[in-house]
Amino acid sequence: MISRTLLLAGTAAAAGYLGWILAAYHGTLDERIALVFALKLVLVFATGASFILLPGRPSSRTLERLAALSERHAAALIGLIIAGSVAIAFLTTPQIGFGEGQLGRGYGHDGVFYGWMTEHFAWFEYPVPGWQFAYRPLAPMLVHYSGLDTFTGFRVLNLASHALGSVLVYRIGRRVGLPAIAALLGVAFFDVLKFGLKFVVYYPVLTDGLGMLLLLAIIWATLEKRPFLYLLAMAAAVYTRENLLALTVFNALHSIRTGHGARRFLTAAVLQLPPFAVYLLNRRHPVFLPLYDTGPWPMLAAWGRRFLLDPGWQEVSLLAYCNSLGLLFILALLCWRGVVRFLGKYYEWAYYVVVNVLLSIVGGSDVDRYAVWLAPVAIFAVLSLDFSRPGPPPRVWLYWFIVQAAAMEFFLPWFPDEAFYLSRFAAHATGPTLAYVTVFSWALIATAVAMQLGDQPPLDPALRG
Repeated sequence: MISRTLLLAGTAAAAGYLGWILAAYHGTLDERIALVFALKLVLVFATGASFILLPGRPSSRTLERLAALSERHAAALIGLIIAGSVAIAFLTTPQIGFGEGQLGRGYGHDGVFYGWMTEHFAWFEYPVPGWQFAYRPLAPMLVHYSGLDTFTGFRVLNLASHALGSVLVYRIGRRVGLPAIAALLGVAFFDVLKFGLKFVVYYPVLTDGLGMLLLLAIIWATLEKRPFLYLLAMAAAVYTRENLLALTVFNALHSIRTGHGARRFLTAAVLQLPPFAVYLLNRRHPVFLPLYDTGPWPMLAAWGRRFLLDPGWQEVSLLAYCNSLGLLFILALLCWRGVVRFLGKYYEWAYYVVVNVLLSIVGGSDVDRYAVWLAPVAIFAVLSLDFSRPGPPPRVWLYWFIVQAAAMEFFLPWFPDEAFYLSRFAAHATGPTLAYVTVFSWALIATAVAMQLGDQPPLDPALRG
């Protein structure tokens, strides 16, 4: 009864607020930001209320058929999810309208440098400002040699990376023991991430799309024990997102946990030598010469000190995780005992969580973007709580997916203005836009808790502890 009352009251209040926004709507930037906030608030509360008010929908028979269909036609369903997500992303998401380069506006902040590297690509000839750009030539090189213009080339690269990444999410999900229906749900949750596909459609001239693909490729090659593919992906990662070098420890820990005999320690260590050799090669002989190279350590230290000494930044960083991961973050906290049990069983994933949290803290101001690196482990850990044994999927997961898609603004309109772009981040939001992020985060938490306390069975209590 409490859950129903809370969700119905939330739906009514959000609908009233949306009506007030629409009544005075003239399309100003502030009104656009408020409109997106109101729309997702209504959708989240309404979906939660529907879950409580429709206890038999969908039916058990429908869920059983869905599970059987997933087992028989997984490849076709993956293709459908990818195609659908790409279509929705392009229909609702324009390209940013700031950051000027050779093709005009639309490069963004960091994209100005990646675009210049693409349009002036040459081996060991040109300097580029900043160490973090000079050592990341792989995406610009691929786009340059494709013969496409910068915007089109990065779009193609990002879409190819997204499609392959979605397939790898499914393969990894199956590898960690999820049934087909759960692995497909994992793909769907991955595809609607706020700083995933939608973001690279919005802000194409970045290495984020290729970087996420390489992260997933490293994880998959590690779990499948494919050393050649692991080394290939890691070498590419060095020239794309150097932070992925931290996954050498993930690979070593997995090799040690699953190997046999004392030699597994030596094998795990030797396998990490080539990635570090490639890293040193890139630093000694970069394709683009950095105009200045302070190295990462001063920046990492500065952001680390800010996090430790600034309680306000700690709160914003926590909001950034909720803003970036949505329900995945909230459910992981609500079901923390089961998640801890998962991480204890597969301790390489525990390392993965720790190192990515640390990197998101010290990596700079874009905490929301960095938090998305935790999406794979959040997806697999949370899904494993409800899909540990065969059977139809709990119906709550279909509602949770709709809530997540709304929270991630996946099928809501975005706008090209720089101020709108900044308002999508908790870490960059200020004043009313930060208030929107804060209020929505609490609304999302309330909805998740209310759905858990509703009439339907919660997550398996034996797994949750």
